Amino acid sequence: MVAEESFQLALKKSVDAAVASAIEPFNKKLAEFEQYVPQVTELEKKINDLESCLSAAQEEAKLAINKANDNEQYSRKYNLRFISIEEKKDENCTELIVAFCKEKLGIVVPANTIDRAHRVGKKSEAKTRAILVKFMNYNSKLMVCIQKKLLKDSDFYINEDLTYINMKLFSHARKYASNIKSTWFSDGKLFVCG
Repeated sequence: MVAEESFQLALKKSVDAAVASAIEPFNKKLAEFEQYVPQVTELEKKINDLESCLSAAQEEAKLAINKANDNEQYSRKYNLRFISIEEKKDENCTELIVAFCKEKLGIVVPANTIDRAHRVGKKSEAKTRAILVKFMNYNSKLMVCIQKKLLKDSDFYINEDLTYINMKLFSHARKYASNIKSTWFSDGKLFVCG
């Protein structure tokens, strides 16, 4: 019995020594890793702070883009685009618009109420370029906008001069909104009738 106890004691010491020598490298690695815990915690805090700053910067960027879009649209306040007016060589776009308004809209738009008129887009045989018209004042533009309803069943169109962002918004509203009777822009604002 004494021999058995001494054997068990020797076995226990042997196992304890083997376990201790096997655990020692893990304990060393654990101690190494534990020294990095404060650094990792600090880095996690910095990452969270940076993510918060990034979110705030993204929000500010969205606001700045919206403000820039609003300002750009406002700068186009006196502009209209005339679509499908036949393109001629050596044309005078101001004269074309004056004649178009008289013939198709039944209104007199004096040439001196037009600041600028010119074709926009790349010249192409397949497609007539629009004429971008900048009026001298809002009332001249409004007079044309009121009469453009006369073009409803024709190939001619008169549209607001929209920013790229507003054109995408307008296109999206027309394409994806169901049960909508009509959509239009007026003075840089989108209107949707359901």
